[in-house]
Amino acid sequence: MSFYECFLECVNMTHKPVPLPHRVPTVIGRSPQTLIQEKKVSRQQVEITADCIKCTALIKQLGSNFCYVDETPLVKGQTVTVKQNKVIYLLKGEYPHRITFNIKNEVGSSSDAIGLVNANSESKKRSRGDDDDDKVRKRMRNDISDDDDDDDEVQAIEEKLKKMRESVQLESLKDVSKPELAHTEVKSVSGERVPNERGKPLDKAEWIEKDTLMVHHSKNLSSSAKIAAFDIDGTIICTQSGKVFPTHSGDWRILYPEIPRTLKNLHSDGFKIVFITNQMGIQRGKVKIPEYRQKIESIISKLGVPVHVLVSKGAGPYRKPGLGMWNYLLDYDNDGIKVDMKKSLYVGDAAGRLKDWEPGRKKDFSCSDRLFAINAQLTFYTPEEYFLKKHPAKYNLPEFDPRQLDPQMSLLCPSSAKLTLDRQEIIIMVGSPASGKSHFVRHNLVPKCYVHVNRDIHKTWQKCVELCKSSLDQGKSVVIDNTNPDVESRKRYLDVGKNKKIPCRCFVMTTTMAHAKHNERFREMTDKSHKPINDMILNSYKSKFIEPDVAEGFAEIVRVNFVPKFKNKVEKEAYCRYLIDK
Repeated sequence: MSFYECFLECVNMTHKPVPLPHRVPTVIGRSPQTLIQEKKVSRQQVEITADCIKCTALIKQLGSNFCYVDETPLVKGQTVTVKQNKVIYLLKGEYPHRITFNIKNEVGSSSDAIGLVNANSESKKRSRGDDDDDKVRKRMRNDISDDDDDDDEVQAIEEKLKKMRESVQLESLKDVSKPELAHTEVKSVSGERVPNERGKPLDKAEWIEKDTLMVHHSKNLSSSAKIAAFDIDGTIICTQSGKVFPTHSGDWRILYPEIPRTLKNLHSDGFKIVFITNQMGIQRGKVKIPEYRQKIESIISKLGVPVHVLVSKGAGPYRKPGLGMWNYLLDYDNDGIKVDMKKSLYVGDAAGRLKDWEPGRKKDFSCSDRLFAINAQLTFYTPEEYFLKKHPAKYNLPEFDPRQLDPQMSLLCPSSAKLTLDRQEIIIMVGSPASGKSHFVRHNLVPKCYVHVNRDIHKTWQKCVELCKSSLDQGKSVVIDNTNPDVESRKRYLDVGKNKKIPCRCFVMTTTMAHAKHNERFREMTDKSHKPINDMILNSYKSKFIEPDVAEGFAEIVRVNFVPKFKNKVEKEAYCRYLIDK
């Protein structure tokens, strides 16, 4: 037999996993635990009873609004038994969660389900004594029903205890053999850090790495409901050399004399000081991680206050103005203390300020810090406003504002235009990469039996032309899903239609370049299989683009608006934030 830990994990990763103790009914619903605020979800929406021996869970519907197991609705009072990885929607199509069982708890981690091993560091440094074994035996046996309590079960428990003792001793030897670092402990984790006691200061510094995120907790750091967050470069420090970029890891100085005193006052007032920074140079190999860590520790030492540091090492979900680092802090790294957003703040120099915002000063290189604060709904200041008490300067926000998208707008312009015709035709799409062409084609034309011709699939324009011809010969309509930015690329298909006496319509995406860059960034964040499109490709399209004209031979030119469709509320909220910083 095997023993497991059971968790309810949010598919969209909007909150940390909820532990489901073995055979203990656990009520899930609208609560700070799930971060759900929608009132359609009852505070007591479902009851989940996990069986950590059989790796099953009993789901009981409590709320008046149905939850769904995959596509099957549950009425109030109905129960169903599910296995590992079944998806449970707390409302129809919304708030998807998955039941998972984890056997990692066998050595050195906590388990509410079966109480195997205490997860504090002391348990790794000593083997378990006989008294502890007796306690574990008792808890294990209590968790096994009378029907299951036979000789094989008891023997399995004894074997498990033996393996646990050997593994804990092995872990102790590993700890002894670790090389000592100068003054920090480095940890590499695949999940969240095990939290301290509520608000208790750390007794030593540590570094943690998770994907493209790097986290530092300085000694004496403690969590708080009040967060004072800052960018680093251009906000806390600047280069000592006077150059835009540091010439070496030691090329820095505190930006303003007022900064250390201000941070110390914040710390005394109960604020947790947090640095949140993008460091693309790490991903590009221009900045070495050991040198950057040393730099951060030196800055903190100079400031004289404990600091929590979050570093995005490159592109990905943690990069500002996205909220990856902020959400990690809220969900996993503030010891469960809810942040008071009204009292918290963010300070950064990438604020979109115009040229000469101060006499002789260049315009800000981006607006990422201001947009990050807007996304997080934090009060924002520039360093000059916060540390020097100067008046706010004028600034510009990016051209594209994702918050202004209208999901009710007409798909086609003019609205009287027909999506499809009742006769054979060729539709030639025109639009930049990431403008939404392929999404439009797959969801609106392919279901209407239009043959999908795409260069990404068929590799060359010659093969695309041949497929267009052969499909027309079979009596089918065709949609050309390529960028088709110029007259030459469009003429290839117009000539085919002319020779076969079949009309051609042109569908032009109205998505702006700034909007397309937003779409691309969203795909990078949400689709790990997506191959990124760089700005060079987008700018190349822009340079080649020639506005389509009916004189080219089109029967009609139709504009296609980008009308967003979202799977759930979480996806919508993620899309409707600023994702690009210019």
